[in-house]
Amino acid sequence: MLYQFLIYFFTIVVAYLLQRFFPKFFRKFRPFTLAWDIVIIEFWSAIIVSIFKNYTGRARPNVFAVCNSTNVNGRNNCSKVKSDSYYYDLFQSWPSGHAQMGVSGMTVLGLFIQRFIKTKIMFGILLGSAPILYGFYVGASRIRDFKHHPDDVLAGFVVGFIWALIGWDVMRGCIFEEETEPENAQENSQPENLYNEDKEEDSGPGINV
Repeated sequence: MLYQFLIYFFTIVVAYLLQRFFPKFFRKFRPFTLAWDIVIIEFWSAIIVSIFKNYTGRARPNVFAVCNSTNVNGRNNCSKVKSDSYYYDLFQSWPSGHAQMGVSGMTVLGLFIQRFIKTKIMFGILLGSAPILYGFYVGASRIRDFKHHPDDVLAGFVVGFIWALIGWDVMRGCIFEEETEPENAQENSQPENLYNEDKEEDSGPGINV
């Protein structure tokens, strides 16, 4: 999952440069807060997945290829197992940790991109969907490689998506800086309002003699 963290890093760096040089089109945000939010969401969702993995102990789809049987009573029955950790990993299929990691962090990144872009709402939605689609691709690749069952991946998606929405809802206000109107703009608007009020008074009904 090194590629995924590189995506986080480069996206945050590019977004910081864009909001620095093109503030008209991109909202100001706090890069370290965004990075911390992603780390927290990835960490806690991974803890939940790890608990379920150890509790269920479901065999992976490739256990037959490794042990030549689905009825395995110990490591000695698996000729292709190289270590104890590899053997126990064969029985940690549900839910998928890769699917959870792909969806949790990438969902936050997608929601961030959609809000980060000020103009062209549809463009922001399409661009923000790219990280989420990447998370789905990660989960699908685990099924293709016979590392997980389809419902393993689905369960990982659910855990990651729920934690992503919770983390985004809590931290969204801290990630983006509040935009305030410049003081000069407020001062310039006051004389104009006074001028409009005077103009309305002068345009009152005339007195016919």
